[in-house]
Amino acid sequence: MFLIVGIGNPGDKYLETRHNIGFQIALRFGQKYNIEIQTQKFFSFFGKGEVFSQPVILLLPQTFVNLSGKAVQAAISFFRIDYSQTVVIHDDLDLDFGNIRLKFGGGEAGHNGLKSITQCLGSQEYGRLRFGIGKPEFAHSVTDYVLGNFSQTEKTLLDQYIAQSILMLESVIQNGIHKTMNLFHQKKDLTHQTLHS
Repeated sequence: MFLIVGIGNPGDKYLETRHNIGFQIALRFGQKYNIEIQTQKFFSFFGKGEVFSQPVILLLPQTFVNLSGKAVQAAISFFRIDYSQTVVIHDDLDLDFGNIRLKFGGGEAGHNGLKSITQCLGSQEYGRLRFGIGKPEFAHSVTDYVLGNFSQTEKTLLDQYIAQSILMLESVIQNGIHKTMNLFHQKKDLTHQTLHS
């Protein structure tokens, strides 16, 4: 069983913000596989379905980003899901917009949602899908930046990057996170090297 968690803040005013890209990707994934994320439990909205004959749970914590761990820990405990089959989708300031990377374990890079999850689970050993949102021009505007909407230019590219994220999640379900990291990151790195050689 896989748990896919989209991190974000509840409420319509946050729906299209950079900080809510986890919600957007999880919702789009649910639409593709007819998984309705409507049931209220675990301080979240969640839905259950099957992807490639594997049971999958999609979770949207309603605790606000900084308290995401409370929801993730509750769902993992109830369903007895292995951390290695848990993927948290989140925005990442350290990656350029549209740069999408998978990661297993390691630090939280200052992301308060990940800090909360690590604290509640007592472990860093879970998967993350890092969706690059880039950094604001001025450091003091980070909060406004992550809670702001994507620019018009970014919005024109957002659908294709969300689609790429879904491809990566599908591969995690089919192949596991470590093999998927090798498949996607080597391919992207080779492309980068070719373009700049």
